[in-house]
Amino acid sequence: MRWYEWLVVVVLIIFGSLTSYYKAFKEINRPVYVVDLTKLVDEKFTKQSVKDVYNQKITPEEYLEQRKKYLDKLQKILNDFDRPVFIKQAVVGGDVIDITDQVKKYLQ
Repeated sequence: MRWYEWLVVVVLIIFGSLTSYYKAFKEINRPVYVVDLTKLVDEKFTKQSVKDVYNQKITPEEYLEQRKKYLDKLQKILNDFDRPVFIKQAVVGGDVIDITDQVKKYLQ
């Protein structure tokens, strides 16, 4: 191979590497979505719900079915976001966006 052919190969390698680095750097530096599950689940299923089961106003099966439907709906909403959603209490730090209030609106 001649010197200019080697030059074309080196330029293509450098261009490809820089393009990959730029795309990866752009993706890595996006803020992370976090949601506070204690606010979403605990507000919906409070001590009153457990008291209703204890006082036999609703059966345990009905309570579990209500909770399962709610959690399935919550899971579907969280899956519809364009990137992964993490639990707020599990994220150590960094650039985060709290979407708890937005998810509450979708649940209603």
